[in-house]
Amino acid sequence: MDTEVPDSNDEPGAEQPRLPRPGSADPFAGWEPGTHDPIPVIPHGTALFEGIPAPAIVVEALAPVIGSGCLVSRRSGSVGVILVKNSALFEVYAYEDGARHEGELALRLIGGWTDAMVSAYQLDPIVVDLAPSLFRGTSCYEDLRLEWIDWKGLLADLCEREGLFVVEIDTPIGRGVTLIVNGRQVATYTEKHPEPGDEELLEPLVATRRGSVWVLRESPRQAPQPQSAPEPVEPTVAEAADAPPPVAPQPAPAAKPAPAMAGSTGRRPHSGGLSRRPNPSIPSRSSSPRTPPMGPGAAPSPWPRWRRR
Repeated sequence: MDTEVPDSNDEPGAEQPRLPRPGSADPFAGWEPGTHDPIPVIPHGTALFEGIPAPAIVVEALAPVIGSGCLVSRRSGSVGVILVKNSALFEVYAYEDGARHEGELALRLIGGWTDAMVSAYQLDPIVVDLAPSLFRGTSCYEDLRLEWIDWKGLLADLCEREGLFVVEIDTPIGRGVTLIVNGRQVATYTEKHPEPGDEELLEPLVATRRGSVWVLRESPRQAPQPQSAPEPVEPTVAEAADAPPPVAPQPAPAAKPAPAMAGSTGRRPHSGGLSRRPNPSIPSRSSSPRTPPMGPGAAPSPWPRWRRR
């Protein structure tokens, strides 16, 4: 009698996806989406490390090394994300028992997960700026079945609205995300292609016609618009006729040589540097207020220490 040997790579107690029925016309007919991850897929850039026990991590020491990126802490039923921007902690989110926490409370929760595993990734600064919407957006649509909806129609509808939308798709062959900002898809990526790319990255996932779609929404942000330079205005014919004729520039008079002093060689004495006579119309540099120092170390970090050596 044959005995089925379990795969050693399977996590104990993890829910395994249903396999398609042999000979079925639909290769994914028997597949059902599993438990939805509390956070969408994060566009992993360069992995610094993955799966290190939380007690071995010192966030304060890692932030300057990461520069721009994130730390992801996972344990059973909980997940936390620490975003790093300009070598400092940017935003922190923690999901525990179905609740979302932010800021210092989230950082304290993550710091107490001694049984968690931590991974660190370096991301493009633009991705870090958009990443908070992956976690703080409010739910717009939940568990839309892919076979129920028109995918292109859904994206077109979201592109007609203002604000930022995070559209996540979970299919038998993987997960993917596309971000829509004020009617334009600005970033699309998948688990197999974690670097942001074109919209076509989601086409193989959509082609399965099996899966679920989740949509988060964030209100529009007021971004300053760059001011364009004014265009030159051509004078009218009447203005050109009334304008005075241009005056030809006159050559500057030649400088007269200064008379030589008795006993002098005719050369100006060299004082060893430029003249620094005070000018009353220019304020003294010492009278202006000093600018406070900027850069790292100018002010203490608003975040508490998560783990001390």
